[in-house]
Amino acid sequence: MRMMGGPGSKDPGLFLAQNWPLSSLVNSAYNLVGYQVSVPGWMHTARFEIRAKAPEETARDQFRVMLQHLMRLSGVMIPTQSAPEIDRAEINRANAQHSIGPKTPEGKQRSSLNALRHGLTGQIIVLPG
Repeated sequence: MRMMGGPGSKDPGLFLAQNWPLSSLVNSAYNLVGYQVSVPGWMHTARFEIRAKAPEETARDQFRVMLQHLMRLSGVMIPTQSAPEIDRAEINRANAQHSIGPKTPEGKQRSSLNALRHGLTGQIIVLPG
């Protein structure tokens, strides 16, 4: 596992990453540290080799953008912005307002058993016999 070259190195025109984990490439491309991002486990085991040429005067920020584009071209889809904080409870409450529930007597009877746990203290017979 080795990464060398690129802006700020002895060979700024050539970037080489051998046997490099995808998670580390993402961290490099987006200037992140490991604790700043949570990725699925397979991204730590998926390994890549990259050999890329860039103009020697390429700045680090420009190089990161190039690496981001390279990952998109290779099929690695990484969002360019972090997702906003989502309040799932609020979304669920809003969606519940659209629910109209069962209409038919059969549907109402079936949904009345949705929260059934064991039936030992129930008012109806669930399993005949």
